[in-house]
Amino acid sequence: MIVPNGDEAYALSERYDEPSEADLFDVDDAQAIKASNRQAKVGTRVICPTCGCRFTKRSYQHVFCRSKGRGNCKDRFHNLASPERLARARAWS
Repeated sequence: MIVPNGDEAYALSERYDEPSEADLFDVDDAQAIKASNRQAKVGTRVICPTCGCRFTKRSYQHVFCRSKGRGNCKDRFHNLASPERLARARAWS
C-alpha cells in the first residue's frame, strides 16, 4: 500500500479507468487499516485505507477520507476488494 508522508494526498477527483500505482495496494493491509480506523476514537488522525491520505476522524463511523461524490475512496475500496463489484463498476463506466 502506498502511504504518503505528512498530509499529502493523491488527487481524489482523478478518474481511475486503468490500475495505476495508487491502485496497487494490498487488500489485506487496506482491510487492516479499515478495521483500525473503525476502532479509533473521534478526533484521532487516521490513514485512509484506499489512498493513504491522513485525516481527522469526525464521527464514530468515519473510516475513509471521502465517501461522497464520483471517485470517492469508500466506493473505490469496495470495488477493488470485491472482484464482482469491480466488474459491475467497469460495466457502468
